[in-house]
Amino acid sequence: MDVKKYIESGVLEAYATGTLSEQERIEVETHLENYPELIDELRRIEKAIEAYASQQTLTPGSTVYDAIIQTIKNDKAHQQSSPPPTTSNGTRMTSWLWKLFGAFALLFGLYFLNQDRLCKKTVREHQIIIDSLTNKIKRIENTNRLFANQSSLINDQHTTVVDMKGLPIAPDAFARIYYNPIKESTLIDLSDMPAVQSGKQFQLWALVDGSPVNMGVIPLDANQRTGLLSMTFVPDAVGFAVTIEPLGGQATPSLDQMLIYGEI
Repeated sequence: MDVKKYIESGVLEAYATGTLSEQERIEVETHLENYPELIDELRRIEKAIEAYASQQTLTPGSTVYDAIIQTIKNDKAHQQSSPPPTTSNGTRMTSWLWKLFGAFALLFGLYFLNQDRLCKKTVREHQIIIDSLTNKIKRIENTNRLFANQSSLINDQHTTVVDMKGLPIAPDAFARIYYNPIKESTLIDLSDMPAVQSGKQFQLWALVDGSPVNMGVIPLDANQRTGLLSMTFVPDAVGFAVTIEPLGGQATPSLDQMLIYGEI
């Protein structure tokens, strides 16, 4: 994904203001997990929105406080000059206390409204980070589980290790097969394989009753070929080979493109 174009699209601004649909919001959060620079940009956007909101917040100025004090003075002056004959001192005191209480209630209401808005933005940003970390932990757990399963297979007493050595067209090539007929599992280590040319792909074969049986193609990306790969299990195999085939593989092997071979 072109991160720069994604940022310029304005979708992060829409996410920060909560104007996206549920599907769009999920898509944005998925990108946030995979591209840390998007989280940095989202923080910048939220800070800008927060600064703008703070500028627009109705913060009571000195005139509000002056008005409160003047109201109290006027009420007291009115009580002293012409006290209502039917109103007690307690009732007049209660009147201006309620006015004072209402003014302060307004001030506190504006303050807590602004704080609530800021807290919600902070919670949303923290939730994105928590979700990202949670997904990373899940991926690590899945990787650890995979390694544990592979280790168990390698150390299993029923696993046969087959070394496939390079043939004349690739004498330095080497790969190792871990073949377990009880668990019906096959792993291959292709760490020492040469680069494959454009438009081609490695394909693994099993030799069964003198005939090759397809066990699947190998990932093109060299990074995906590091470590152990799980391949299709073929029962009753007595040997294994890797050939170079067109992308996607084919039904029968190109024998003149056989790189490595090994027997059980």
